[in-house]
Amino acid sequence: MMSEVLGSCRPLCRQMLCRNTKFFASITSRKTNFGSNRHTTLVRRHKSIIPANNASSSSFEGNERLYTFMTKQRGTLVSLSDFCGHVGFLLTVTAYLNTDMLSLRCLAISSSMMTTSFNYFRPHPLWFPIKWHALLITINAFMVGSLLQEKYEADNMPQEKKRLYDSGEFDDRGFSKVQFKKFFEYGRPRVLNQELITQENREIEKLYYIIDGNATVSCSKEGRTLGKITPNHFVGEMAFLVYCQNLKKDKETSRARASANVMADGMVRAWEWDAQQLAQMLNDDRDLSNAFTSYCSHDLRAKLLSANAHGDVKSRDVVEKAIKKHGTVKFLERLGLASPES
Repeated sequence: MMSEVLGSCRPLCRQMLCRNTKFFASITSRKTNFGSNRHTTLVRRHKSIIPANNASSSSFEGNERLYTFMTKQRGTLVSLSDFCGHVGFLLTVTAYLNTDMLSLRCLAISSSMMTTSFNYFRPHPLWFPIKWHALLITINAFMVGSLLQEKYEADNMPQEKKRLYDSGEFDDRGFSKVQFKKFFEYGRPRVLNQELITQENREIEKLYYIIDGNATVSCSKEGRTLGKITPNHFVGEMAFLVYCQNLKKDKETSRARASANVMADGMVRAWEWDAQQLAQMLNDDRDLSNAFTSYCSHDLRAKLLSANAHGDVKSRDVVEKAIKKHGTVKFLERLGLASPES
């Protein structure tokens, strides 16, 4: 009986074993095909992104020689494209250390061009930084053109302004030609004939620079002449400088008052600036403000040295009266014209 049962179950077991074998075989083949297909897909993607070493990128079709020349390793040295990258960053560092604006802009352009070469000659060009460097090159090139135009116009000033620049020693006293041209563009020429240039205890509305002729400085209270102002000197610069200093602290500050009367002796040719407009301009342009302050400090130092050498008590009185009037002892200390003990 038992043998009959086993005999009848044997065909059924063979059938089930055959089915299981086919099922496991199909699963194994699917896994193998999936792995091989995935590997093939990744390889294709990898090859489409990064080309082989001996093949140029699709971006360099027709320029394989140039690409090979720029990316070829030369012994222990880096490739030319990598060399451009190193030089570009060195130029950037040099530009940051430069104080001259024209040189800085030129170095920035050179740096961007070198870095662009480095970014372009890659297996796949880095277009994102390349586009930004192109924009930076355009901006810096425009600024270089503007600076060169300013320099050209300053070098070709009218002969009258060139003589004034030389006779007034603006170069030695802190003004470049570009700054000199810009400073005098804010003013206008003026002819004074026996006119009162500044009046004692009245607000300074104008700043003057005498080009030709003399002016007499006097004090109304003391009723005496204090000195003369000769060509190539400012009139009212002490009060104006104090006004500029106060304007930085308080935009609504009032103008400083003149410490003495200044009268034109006969015909006097001068250059005139509006005090408020000039002060606002100097506050906005720090380089020009420093040049003007430097010129005034040299001018006042020269006056003091000349007065001490010739024993001119009147000239020293003019300066002392201005210091007392405006309270500028600390201001003169910053300019190096007075010591803290004086």
